[in-house]
Amino acid sequence: WIIPIALNMAAMRYLTVETLMMFRSITIVLVAIGDYVVLGNKLNGRQILACLVISVGGVIYASNDISFHLVGYMWGLGYAVSMLVNSIYTKFAFNQNKSMSTWEKSFLNNLLGTPVMLVCVCLFEDLTQIQQTFVSMTRIQATFLALSCVMGLGISMSGIKCRDLLSATSFDVLGNCTKYATLAITALVLGSSTNSLSLVGILLALTGSALYSPAGAFVVTKIMGSSKKSS
Repeated sequence: WIIPIALNMAAMRYLTVETLMMFRSITIVLVAIGDYVVLGNKLNGRQILACLVISVGGVIYASNDISFHLVGYMWGLGYAVSMLVNSIYTKFAFNQNKSMSTWEKSFLNNLLGTPVMLVCVCLFEDLTQIQQTFVSMTRIQATFLALSCVMGLGISMSGIKCRDLLSATSFDVLGNCTKYATLAITALVLGSSTNSLSLVGILLALTGSALYSPAGAFVVTKIMGSSKKSS
């Protein structure tokens, strides 16, 4: 999980957030293919359509702000591939170790990721600046930092539990849905400068996420049942 974060941060040096969201959305299709080929989880027609709708929504969202930079696209492609590998391998590992508890999986996941994170910090961050930041930190800042660690633990535990219960594709759809829901709330409630076309992309991605969900299956079943009765 550290490698996708590192590649994402590297890509952000050259690409806009919108372009990175496009890469993240397209990853759903890749994960769905890997989920079927590696893990044997076949999607039905509704779920395949939902994945395509989310990906198209991501492209539309980024269409006004797509910035082409060869190096940036290489980092973005690496980010997408790393997300694919992370999703499929993590689900495969969890399937092979069902006897482990959520706490054990979370602890092992973070333990294995810590050395990689430290290497990335040494390579990409200014260690002197980090030290100065910690030394000059006020009590309030330290409190917020500690709270963020507690929230990070909660995110890790809930994410591990979701990975246990959901397929790799379903978990990826959930992750994308939360990002677009955050963008929608930011645009509608906080009044961020999001244009109409980007809002259409956000709504399309959220619609695809809803279509993928069990609620979407219920709605589709109801619609199909009503159409059969009317015919």
